[in-house]
Amino acid sequence: MVDRVVDVSPETELVELLEAMRDEPIVLVHHGVRYRVSRIDSDPFANYDPEFARESLERAFGGLKGLDLPAFLEELRLERGRNSSGRLES
Repeated sequence: MVDRVVDVSPETELVELLEAMRDEPIVLVHHGVRYRVSRIDSDPFANYDPEFARESLERAFGGLKGLDLPAFLEELRLERGRNSSGRLES
């Protein structure tokens, strides 16, 4: 739950907003659109392992090896034409 809501106007000072959200998120409102803003304390790449990421991508790409692409695309086309009961739409 966000307790602090700040209306953003041309007079709003960014530094004041940053200070306001030091401990908890705030909601900014600009032209009626609400934005939840929160502080990010951790580095999203702190535990990033590029070799693991590379290997994972290689495994994922290998999952489609040998796929009959035209047959697969035709199957997708047919499935998209089915309604929720599994019957082809008329």
